[in-house]
Amino acid sequence: MHCDRPAPFAGGLLVSIALIAMLFAASPRALAQDASEATTPPDASADASEIAAPEADGQQETVEEPPQALEPVQEPPRFRVEPWTDADRTFGFDPLGSLEIDGDDKLFIEFSSTGAGVDSIRLADELISVDDDRAARDGEDVPAERHVQIQHTQLLERVGADGTILSREVIVPFSAYRLRVEGEREVFLVGVRAWRQTETPGEFEARIVDTENDNAPAFRIFRKFELESGAHEIRITQRVESLLDEPVRVALDSIGPVDMPEDQLNYGGDKRRLRFGYLPGPAADPTQMFVAASDYLKPRHTAFGDSIDERRNYAASAEVWPNENSREKQHSLVWFGVTNRYFGVLAHELVDPATLTTAGSKAFDNLVSVQRLLINNTRQRSGLFGTSWANNAQIGLLLEMRQLEVAPGGSVSFDFGVYAGPKSKPIIRQSDLAAQLGIEEVVLYNFGGPCAFCTFEWLTGPLLGLLRIFHSLVSDWAIAIVLLVVCVRTILHPVTRWAQVRMQIFGKRMQIAQPKLARLKEKYKDDPKKMQEETLRVMRTEGANPAGCIGGMIPMLMQSPVWIALYATLYFVIDLRHEAAFFGVFQNIGGWDFLADLSEPDRAIYFGRSIIEIPLMGAISSFNILPLILGVVFFLQQKYLTPPQTATLTPEQESQQKIMKFMMVVMFPIFMYNAPSGLALYFITNSTLGILESRWIRGGLEKSGRLDEENLRPKPPKPGGFMSKLQEMAQRQQDLKAMREAQANMPKPGERQTSQRKGQQQARRYKKR
Repeated sequence: MHCDRPAPFAGGLLVSIALIAMLFAASPRALAQDASEATTPPDASADASEIAAPEADGQQETVEEPPQALEPVQEPPRFRVEPWTDADRTFGFDPLGSLEIDGDDKLFIEFSSTGAGVDSIRLADELISVDDDRAARDGEDVPAERHVQIQHTQLLERVGADGTILSREVIVPFSAYRLRVEGEREVFLVGVRAWRQTETPGEFEARIVDTENDNAPAFRIFRKFELESGAHEIRITQRVESLLDEPVRVALDSIGPVDMPEDQLNYGGDKRRLRFGYLPGPAADPTQMFVAASDYLKPRHTAFGDSIDERRNYAASAEVWPNENSREKQHSLVWFGVTNRYFGVLAHELVDPATLTTAGSKAFDNLVSVQRLLINNTRQRSGLFGTSWANNAQIGLLLEMRQLEVAPGGSVSFDFGVYAGPKSKPIIRQSDLAAQLGIEEVVLYNFGGPCAFCTFEWLTGPLLGLLRIFHSLVSDWAIAIVLLVVCVRTILHPVTRWAQVRMQIFGKRMQIAQPKLARLKEKYKDDPKKMQEETLRVMRTEGANPAGCIGGMIPMLMQSPVWIALYATLYFVIDLRHEAAFFGVFQNIGGWDFLADLSEPDRAIYFGRSIIEIPLMGAISSFNILPLILGVVFFLQQKYLTPPQTATLTPEQESQQKIMKFMMVVMFPIFMYNAPSGLALYFITNSTLGILESRWIRGGLEKSGRLDEENLRPKPPKPGGFMSKLQEMAQRQQDLKAMREAQANMPKPGERQTSQRKGQQQARRYKKR
């Protein structure tokens, strides 16, 4: 057994299980199992001794410390698991649900013998690739492994130099972890044959005996998984029955969600996160009915914490809820879990939705804390800068429940529910309970990190609603994206026109004033202060007020939140997943993969696998043409939207300008090479419309003559007008500044008297002579 303190394997089965429980209680590891406790045995019908014996022999090879370094043997605990006999069904549990794409069941669950947990959860109506999705929609049989898997047993095997498996560590999602009995050691529920399946699929039973009373029955534990028809909701009911003669307090802790699979698309980095939904404190929400999820957006890699050694191993466990912020603000946990780009698995209180109208009933009251469990997966790697350690640790979340008192012959429940499905508000609302608990708040169009606020989340809802309206009209998401960009640019056109007109006029006036400014630069090259004053005077005379240019840029910057929010919306919205562009016209041309999935790169030429990985671009599995078109469009946009040169640039300024052009024309398309084709289509449409809009605005100015030199002469402001007041204020500031400078140059009173006396004395001497 891989544990902090290894121990030899005992001969008798009962003593063996007692020692396992004792060692687990002493170990802080998340869930370190004996190799004999593997999730799926080699042969479900095989005898337990045949399965456990070879792995137990291999296990003894892991003992490296001398015998005296082991902890002293302790007395067996009072309570322990009673294993089921060979006749009971302890392996090969029946699955739950189905994978019919249009069936009532939305989930397919396969179970593990470890803790009666979940070995796998797959989505019936979500396929891995667009080809699988198309085949399933056409009525073809699609293998189970081609359905999206959002939960599976996390397994880490430690292999010896000769290839022998020395130990295994596993974290099984939604498994029973331990029974905590007041005043006694924990009873771990992950051992061999601890659970058996009853006659009902998805229902399991375990037995706990009292060693102090001749192994008399002490507790019976029942677990049952149920699926909600037509929804992605799982009900996990857990009941602990007491067979003791005295009341006792117990708690049944369970493993919750574990690591989500990493997204296939590597654009934008790893988007797996830990998420928490909560009720704000009573001061912020006296009704305690509003569920929020904005304060806790924890990227997966930050959940590891700091490495504890030079091999980049991390602590095996840590408390993630409550935390310092939640305690300070008195937040009450409602749900928690893990998400990736499109899917989420979230645990929550299991209650009747009809009761959620009362204050505080949404909180996960039976939950004391959420612990992060972690198994390290350290690998040594060699690179350009030498050898280093890399750790792709695997995470699980533990539900530590509140201890409840159970009367003799009575029972207590530790139920909870699970939402496992797409991050889509309409889909989440298919379950009344999920809707009442505010799980839809997990849908967040936000890239996270220090610039999470830059996404302007409050704009994504209206933009997505508008996108869905266009899709309902045209039934094609690519056309809907184009229409959305056209709509947004039309709405913002007055602001865009106002800004561009002022920038064009400012640029033209600066061109007219350029000869005068060049002469001033030559004339006052040795007097920078005088040159600055004269430059401002000339610019004021010619009407080239820098405030006009800045004022023209502000409205352009005000539009940025809209475009950034639209960018985040198109990246995270699941509606675009496996949706072909332009009614699948390219797929009708010999099954061409071009724009077959708006959530993936355009794949003009698909290689079928990754052939190389390039920095800044990621893994290359296809030749994508949209990023190249994007580079051409950016080049044209710079050519037509860059204002005319107003001054001679220094070599440093010219270098910076070239770098900016290179970034936009070359580097940005490289960054976008593996971007979803829906995003590339958005950028191309937006930039193309920007070029056309700018050309139209400039053409209107030239046609009206507003850019002619005689029409650009500044007109005197109207008396009492806004510009007149601004000029008066500027003139007063200049007069005040001149007066202060004059006062600063005047001699002080004592100095003035001294200079007057000296002058009088010099005058008298002159008269005498």
